[in-house]
Amino acid sequence: MRNLFLTNRFFWCCGGLALAFVLGFAFPAVFPLAQVAGLFFLVLLALDILLLYSRDLEVSCTRTLPKMFGLGDDNPVHLEILNSGRMPLACTLIEELPVQFQIRDFERKLALPPWSAPIG
Repeated sequence: MRNLFLTNRFFWCCGGLALAFVLGFAFPAVFPLAQVAGLFFLVLLALDILLLYSRDLEVSCTRTLPKMFGLGDDNPVHLEILNSGRMPLACTLIEELPVQFQIRDFERKLALPPWSAPIG
Protein backbone atom coordinates (compact mmCIF):
# COMPACT_ATOMS: atom_id res chain seq x y z
CA MET A 1 0.00 0.00 0.00
CA ARG A 2 3.01 2.30 0.12
CA ASN A 3 2.85 2.96 -3.60
CA LEU A 4 -0.80 4.00 -3.61
CA PHE A 5 -1.04 7.58 -4.90
CA LEU A 6 -4.41 9.27 -4.44
CA THR A 7 -5.50 11.85 -6.99
CA ASN A 8 -7.61 14.95 -6.53
CA ARG A 9 -10.62 13.01 -7.84
CA PHE A 10 -10.49 10.75 -4.77
CA PHE A 11 -10.54 13.71 -2.39
CA TRP A 12 -13.33 15.44 -4.34
CA CYS A 13 -15.43 12.28 -4.06
CA CYS A 14 -14.74 12.03 -0.31
CA GLY A 15 -15.70 15.69 0.12
CA GLY A 16 -18.89 15.18 -1.88
CA LEU A 17 -19.80 12.16 0.23
CA ALA A 18 -19.14 14.10 3.43
CA LEU A 19 -21.36 16.92 2.17
CA ALA A 20 -24.10 14.43 1.27
CA PHE A 21 -23.99 12.94 4.79
CA VAL A 22 -24.14 16.41 6.36
CA LEU A 23 -27.12 17.30 4.17
CA GLY A 24 -28.68 14.00 5.26
CA PHE A 25 -29.13 15.40 8.76
CA ALA A 26 -31.13 18.39 7.50
CA PHE A 27 -32.96 16.47 4.77
CA PRO A 28 -33.64 12.85 5.88
CA ALA A 29 -34.39 11.72 2.31
CA VAL A 30 -30.78 12.44 1.30
CA PHE A 31 -29.24 10.19 3.99
CA PRO A 32 -30.06 6.82 2.33
CA LEU A 33 -28.77 8.16 -1.00
CA ALA A 34 -25.53 9.18 0.71
CA GLN A 35 -25.22 5.70 2.22
CA VAL A 36 -25.69 4.03 -1.18
CA ALA A 37 -23.20 6.43 -2.79
CA GLY A 38 -20.70 5.77 0.02
CA LEU A 39 -21.05 2.02 -0.38
CA PHE A 40 -20.68 2.33 -4.16
CA PHE A 41 -17.55 4.45 -3.67
CA LEU A 42 -16.02 1.89 -1.29
CA VAL A 43 -16.75 -1.00 -3.67
CA LEU A 44 -15.16 0.87 -6.58
CA LEU A 45 -12.15 1.77 -4.41
CA ALA A 46 -11.68 -1.87 -3.35
CA LEU A 47 -12.02 -3.06 -6.95
CA ASP A 48 -9.49 -0.49 -8.13
CA ILE A 49 -6.98 -1.55 -5.46
CA LEU A 50 -7.48 -5.22 -6.31
CA LEU A 51 -6.87 -4.54 -10.00
CA LEU A 52 -3.88 -2.35 -9.23
CA TYR A 53 -2.12 -4.91 -7.03
CA SER A 54 -3.05 -8.02 -8.99
CA ARG A 55 -0.24 -10.22 -10.23
CA ASP A 56 -1.34 -9.69 -13.85
CA LEU A 57 0.09 -6.19 -13.95
CA GLU A 58 3.51 -6.39 -15.58
CA VAL A 59 5.03 -3.25 -17.02
CA SER A 60 8.68 -3.00 -17.94
CA CYS A 61 10.72 -0.07 -19.12
CA THR A 62 14.22 0.19 -20.50
CA ARG A 63 16.11 3.38 -21.16
CA THR A 64 18.71 3.72 -23.92
CA LEU A 65 21.11 6.64 -23.65
CA PRO A 66 24.09 7.81 -25.69
CA LYS A 67 27.46 7.36 -23.96
CA MET A 68 27.92 11.11 -23.63
CA PHE A 69 25.56 14.04 -23.89
CA GLY A 70 26.62 17.02 -25.98
CA LEU A 71 26.09 20.49 -24.55
CA GLY A 72 23.66 22.51 -26.63
CA ASP A 73 22.69 19.50 -28.77
CA ASP A 74 19.47 17.52 -28.85
CA ASN A 75 20.37 14.35 -26.98
CA PRO A 76 18.05 11.43 -27.74
CA VAL A 77 16.85 9.35 -24.80
CA HIS A 78 14.86 6.32 -25.88
CA LEU A 79 12.39 4.75 -23.42
CA GLU A 80 10.89 1.40 -24.34
CA ILE A 81 7.74 0.60 -22.36
CA LEU A 82 6.08 -2.80 -22.52
CA ASN A 83 2.74 -3.82 -21.00
CA SER A 84 2.76 -7.61 -20.57
CA GLY A 85 -0.51 -7.70 -18.63
CA ARG A 86 -4.08 -8.42 -19.67
CA MET A 87 -5.46 -4.95 -18.93
CA PRO A 88 -5.07 -1.74 -20.90
CA LEU A 89 -3.28 0.94 -18.91
CA ALA A 90 -3.45 4.71 -18.94
CA CYS A 91 -0.12 5.97 -17.61
CA THR A 92 1.65 9.22 -16.94
CA LEU A 93 5.38 9.03 -17.55
CA ILE A 94 7.28 11.52 -15.41
CA GLU A 95 10.96 11.90 -16.19
CA GLU A 96 12.96 13.88 -13.66
CA LEU A 97 15.47 15.70 -15.78
CA PRO A 98 18.62 17.32 -14.35
CA VAL A 99 18.19 20.85 -13.02
CA GLN A 100 20.59 22.18 -15.65
CA PHE A 101 18.08 21.41 -18.42
CA GLN A 102 15.64 23.96 -16.94
CA ILE A 103 12.69 21.62 -17.61
CA ARG A 104 10.75 20.92 -14.45
CA ASP A 105 7.44 19.64 -15.76
CA PHE A 106 8.37 16.91 -18.22
CA GLU A 107 5.59 14.36 -18.41
CA ARG A 108 3.85 12.35 -21.11
CA LYS A 109 0.49 10.62 -21.03
CA LEU A 110 0.47 7.13 -22.54
CA ALA A 111 -2.14 4.50 -23.35
CA LEU A 112 -0.71 0.99 -23.20
CA PRO A 113 -2.94 -1.69 -24.70
CA PRO A 114 -2.72 -5.21 -23.26
CA TRP A 115 0.12 -7.37 -24.59
CA SER A 116 1.46 -4.31 -26.31
CA ALA A 117 4.56 -4.03 -28.37
CA PRO A 118 7.21 -1.74 -26.98
CA ILE A 119 6.37 1.95 -27.18
CA GLY A 120 9.36 4.19 -27.53
